[in-house]
Amino acid sequence: MTVNFQGRNIYSQNTPQQKQNDTKNSAAGVAAGVGTYLFGKQFIALPANGIMLNMKKINSSLSADESNLLSDSFETAFKKSGLEGKGVRVLRVNPSNVADTAASMTDDYYEQISKKIPQNLKNLEGFGDGVKIPLYQKVYKQLDTVAKGNNAFFQPKVNSILLPEKGTGLQLSSFHEMGHAVNKNINKIGKALQKLRPLQIIAPLGVMLVAMTTKEKANSAEGEGGARQFIKDNAGVLATMGWIPTIAEEALATKNGNSIAQKALSSAPDILKKVKKTNGLGLATYVIMAAATGIATTLAVKAKDNIQAQKEQENK
Repeated sequence: MTVNFQGRNIYSQNTPQQKQNDTKNSAAGVAAGVGTYLFGKQFIALPANGIMLNMKKINSSLSADESNLLSDSFETAFKKSGLEGKGVRVLRVNPSNVADTAASMTDDYYEQISKKIPQNLKNLEGFGDGVKIPLYQKVYKQLDTVAKGNNAFFQPKVNSILLPEKGTGLQLSSFHEMGHAVNKNINKIGKALQKLRPLQIIAPLGVMLVAMTTKEKANSAEGEGGARQFIKDNAGVLATMGWIPTIAEEALATKNGNSIAQKALSSAPDILKKVKKTNGLGLATYVIMAAATGIATTLAVKAKDNIQAQKEQENK
């Protein structure tokens, strides 16, 4: 039923037209919210890019002799750590071996994945390639950043420390990455925190999903507003909390790495100072990303509500 009022059509609640308008309004709001989150997070996290540039500058300040001493000290410390006996590998990546290294890691990944795949699926023609090809592309992209000197990381799935060639890239981060290996293979708390790291992605997505599908006042059997309204009102804080395991694990890796470096580089205090400084800067980037996620989530929810309300006004 429609009612004409001052030349406008007013649709009664729950009519097909009203439902269609509500869907369009909500979709416009969600699109605005998602766009705000993606752009806002990147913009707010810009200081992290500056920190990374500073880390690269500190790494490039090492002389050839200092780079050799750093690499030798790392190799010696790694052998003494007992990590090799735990199956940890150190892989040096450069432009000439990145493809082969990616292929080897892909095979290792697939071997682990295939254990959970039913045999009848694995027997299907082309199944293996269908899984391996996109997996290889993802691994290659990650390793390429190491080969170009823009990254260094520990990959727990294949128990490997990925580092640039000696004297290149983020070489000062090598002890921090060894700290991650200690977390997985020796430290129970560190291993548990590593398994919780996906929360940095899952938490913001889950929070935004609930927040963006909750009206200003939710009627819940749990009480006034209910749990959904609580999540919406505290979306930014809850999204940020998803980063706590990651930050904690990074901090523990830094602590472990610095402890190992303290012994390995006792005769080279200047290099040790640079190792600790870059490790601290690296940790700061994660704190910035956590804050950016929380702020962007808050702005996204507000943008969704504002655009939806604006569209509803236009439809009246």
